[in-house]
Amino acid sequence: MTVSEHILESATHYSLLLYSWTQRVSWIEFVLELHLASQCVPTERSLIALESAWKTTKALDGALVGYLSRRLRDVLHHRTRMSNCGCGASPA
Repeated sequence: MTVSEHILESATHYSLLLYSWTQRVSWIEFVLELHLASQCVPTERSLIALESAWKTTKALDGALVGYLSRRLRDVLHHRTRMSNCGCGASPA
């Protein structure tokens, strides 16, 4: 699924705003699942906001957070390998 960074940033912002109003952990989980589905690493701004939200709840699914971390690490590793070997390069 392709999602622009702007859309991810906005979705993160509004989901965490909804979390702050409702205290429903599902809004934090939505942000995590959205980034997983789009295979995009959260921006620094999103990570800071997520960290602030995580600190306010004990109900967050630790397995989901662990999976997100491992999966995003895999995505970054794959992209690094592709760029280093020239596999992702466009033909001239």
